[in-house]
Amino acid sequence: MYTSEFVSLAQKSQAQGFDRVSDIVPLLSQVQDILYKHECPYTRYIDPATGRPPVLNTTAGIYQYSGPSNCWRVANICLKSESIDNSDYNATTLPQQNTTERTTINGNYYYPYNFGHSEDALEGASPQVFFTRDPGTKSNYYYMICYKKPTPITSDRVQLQIPDSDGAHRLIVFPCLMKLIEAQNNGNYVDAMQFIEQSRILLWQKVSGNWEGWPRKRTVSRPA
Repeated sequence: MYTSEFVSLAQKSQAQGFDRVSDIVPLLSQVQDILYKHECPYTRYIDPATGRPPVLNTTAGIYQYSGPSNCWRVANICLKSESIDNSDYNATTLPQQNTTERTTINGNYYYPYNFGHSEDALEGASPQVFFTRDPGTKSNYYYMICYKKPTPITSDRVQLQIPDSDGAHRLIVFPCLMKLIEAQNNGNYVDAMQFIEQSRILLWQKVSGNWEGWPRKRTVSRPA
């Protein structure tokens, strides 16, 4: 569905008297923001210039860095498989990377770095990355597993960042908008937030093509 369709349907339902731009569009943007901020392959940020997660170039003696401004979370700091260096591993410290919990992204292996952590982005800011060991002066060594912020919906010409997989717009996103409009009318925001939170899980099951928890499958055509 186009954003304009969401707005028109809302006005015909529970949002009579609501202004399209000043009332309904901001509510739809809020719904998208809540639904979109979810860790899954669809919302993971990949650098379009490299096809890999974004790199974090570091300087010796600097322990705090900002993640990408278009992301709300840096879930992990990782090393590529060819970057592994355990030369300083001993009985009292962990190796640099966790080799038992590797992540595969677009056919490449990434290993979580044991001496880094992050904090989610505050409103209008970037996520923050912290090192507990001097990261050294490194280029193309540390990789950030990041998750994108949605583009805010500021008018009915700005489209949703959520795909309409298996009818997700009408079956999930629109009912969430209706719940938020209902809360706007009667003040029952707790029920609305609980409904949207439950719907978020269903949404990403649809979008990932993994409704039953199985890997993505292709439909095989039957012989004539």
